[in-house]
Amino acid sequence: MGNRFHSIIKSMRLRTLPLSLAGVIVGVALASSLCEVKIPVVAALVLTTAFLQILSNLSNELGDTLHGTDTSDRQGIHYSIQDGEMTVPQMKRLIVVVAGLCCVCGTAMIFCSFGTLLAIEPVCCLLLGISAIWAAMSYTLGKNPYGYRGLGDIFVFIFFGLVAVLGAGYICSHTIRLLWLLPSAAFGCWSIGVLNVNNIRDMKTDAATRTTVALRLGLRRSRVYQTVLIALGWALMTVYSLLTASEWAHWGYFITLPLYVLHLRGVWTREERALDPMLPMLVMTTFVTSILFAAGTVCNSPADVTPVAVTEQEKDLQTGDLIFVSLPDYTFPEDTILIHTAMVEADAIRTFIVDATIKRGVDRYPIDTFLLNFRRHDGTFPKFEVLRLRDTSGVSGFLKNAKGFIGETYNVSFSRNKGSHYCTELVYDSFIRDGEHLFIQDTLDFTNGRGEFYGYWVKIFGKLGTEVPQGMVGITPAQMHSSPQLEFVRKISPETILKK
Repeated sequence: MGNRFHSIIKSMRLRTLPLSLAGVIVGVALASSLCEVKIPVVAALVLTTAFLQILSNLSNELGDTLHGTDTSDRQGIHYSIQDGEMTVPQMKRLIVVVAGLCCVCGTAMIFCSFGTLLAIEPVCCLLLGISAIWAAMSYTLGKNPYGYRGLGDIFVFIFFGLVAVLGAGYICSHTIRLLWLLPSAAFGCWSIGVLNVNNIRDMKTDAATRTTVALRLGLRRSRVYQTVLIALGWALMTVYSLLTASEWAHWGYFITLPLYVLHLRGVWTREERALDPMLPMLVMTTFVTSILFAAGTVCNSPADVTPVAVTEQEKDLQTGDLIFVSLPDYTFPEDTILIHTAMVEADAIRTFIVDATIKRGVDRYPIDTFLLNFRRHDGTFPKFEVLRLRDTSGVSGFLKNAKGFIGETYNVSFSRNKGSHYCTELVYDSFIRDGEHLFIQDTLDFTNGRGEFYGYWVKIFGKLGTEVPQGMVGITPAQMHSSPQLEFVRKISPETILKK
């Protein structure tokens, strides 16, 4: 039993995990500069990433064995099948188990992030997850593996760079910023570098069974290619920092630059088996770079994502204000309906929103992200109105109450459920003074006053897979908007705030 466990661990190639986690660490850090990152989402994200990497390693070992690539002449480390410690059927069963763990953890990650699997965003993420599993298994496994056709570099760039960073950022914040392409491409380049060194080392043994970029380029040009990859990654990171860094700590990752230089020196002076130490060196250097970059990003709010309250509209906002969102109904376009309510947290530096949404659950994030979430496909926005309590005493306590609910899921059923809230239910449970709720619950009404449901609500609850909760006890945005506790402050122009 002990020998079998040792063989499984050896084939998992755990030393490769830091590289796969590097991009995820960067993505989570970028997301944390936009909103409160949910710990369960991050935990599921890390597990999913680790299992995908292990799945790739196991599939690569099996594929190389079946294609006759892993022989006694192999320059790198020998693994379990090659050394006779595991059989092909045993490896196949292990791959099935790990693929199942990828599915379970990935599905849990998406559900924790979105609170549902039935909306368009989680469905798209599930499809991306399926493609990641396919990519992990198909590098060397199958009748026509892409790793044997010189396409590995492209897939590594996509999944270790773009998908790792942008995907992690989106899962944690439900937002992707254009500038995030720079660090995602940088870590994609460094990840290709790891594959390229591996392929340079194995050029002799690979020549008989597969085609790699290293074989196509030859030794000297493969070394030039490696230098370009490392340098391009650093150029992309430098541009990103120049555009976003506001404090010196954001540049802390630069202390790893000499290690990349040492790595390149080793690539240019070593061959075959002597190159093997250059692999873990680049893996761990990239991993440390991701940690230092993440630390700088978390400790210092980058300029591209920090909404600074310089507009007159934001200066008018106060902590405890409520923003109501309205738009014309689908079925009755002559009627304007209120669809959402959010709470404001404002100070002299930035403005945040605390609210409950289907995508995020209860969360806190910048006002520009809030506004962008409501932008339509044609670039237009619904209407935003700010209302304020006539008696603003105790608003700091209301905000504290609201933040205490962060991390809860969206209350899909609209019934009183512990551990979940819908938007106005969150405000209702947060605005409590002297033990009394400031707002009054009533029977929920989603009709136009003529007994006909508004089309917007029919569509929303249809997507959630539930009936419109007409007549239940609660409070809608329209009912809260009409409360005598509130007074109108102003309308918000999203375009003005987003031009900052």
